[in-house]
Amino acid sequence: MANITTTDNVGLPGNATYSAGNSSGSLTCVQQSNIQTFSCFGTVNSSIFADGPASLIFTTKDLAGNSFSASVNVSFDSLPPIIESLTVVPSISKTPTKVKITGVFTDLGSGVLSASGKVNLPDGKTFSIAFSHEGGSWQAEYTATDFGKYTIDVTLIDVNAHSGTYSKAASFFIGVSKCGDGICDPSENYCTCSQDCSAPVCKDYQVVNCRTGVPICGNQTGCGNGVCESGESCSSCELDCGKCSGNQTGSLSEILGNNMVIIIAVIGVGVAGLLAYMFWPKGPKPVYPGFKPKNAPESV
Repeated sequence: MANITTTDNVGLPGNATYSAGNSSGSLTCVQQSNIQTFSCFGTVNSSIFADGPASLIFTTKDLAGNSFSASVNVSFDSLPPIIESLTVVPSISKTPTKVKITGVFTDLGSGVLSASGKVNLPDGKTFSIAFSHEGGSWQAEYTATDFGKYTIDVTLIDVNAHSGTYSKAASFFIGVSKCGDGICDPSENYCTCSQDCSAPVCKDYQVVNCRTGVPICGNQTGCGNGVCESGESCSSCELDCGKCSGNQTGSLSEILGNNMVIIIAVIGVGVAGLLAYMFWPKGPKPVYPGFKPKNAPESV
């Protein structure tokens, strides 16, 4: 609840505003018995502001257009704590073992008050665990005795009693892992086992490329995607394959395609010459005056 008292010798238009960052709201202002005194009141809607410390600015403007502002430092808190990270060590074990669960939880508004969890066993049963705050992280342990996949639910509560529950926030596996068991073990990735491993988050114009066996984000296929693909060369796609240097040329199909007209012309001239030789009329060769064939006998 906000309550502001202000004075002005001209008068206020009936409201004042409050703001922090890019969000704002308004308060109602009413005139008091003293004609120059106004009381502005209302509830600040904290849900429109990001959690955490902020400078809340109150602004009033009179009927003449003159404005005045005053600020107060506050801390907004309307959201529950969030999970920054949650790891289980070991995440895979061939035999039953004790696992250590480590989480980093944050709350910008008031801080994390408590953290608890629930281990979902392979047979459908559950086991409650409690986290303890140690240094900059929260720790818990659980001894797994059955084979199969385990998942962990986490519930976080902040100082102002905002709570949030995160289902299947982490998992681990006891036994021999294989593709399709729902566990992305260290030997698997999206390219080798998409059933267990998620694809990397790519930009809108990119796709996941598995050509190397490791998932990477790349542009769509075709010239300009950064990969010199089959059918591309320095002459057809300089963007992907680089600039041609020296006697470096394109593929055979490209060379033929670029010079096909010249090749056809040369073949045509050769065929025409061969046909002329084959079908030219046969007969005695003409004798030109003063012309003496080579090796001809001397006249007597």
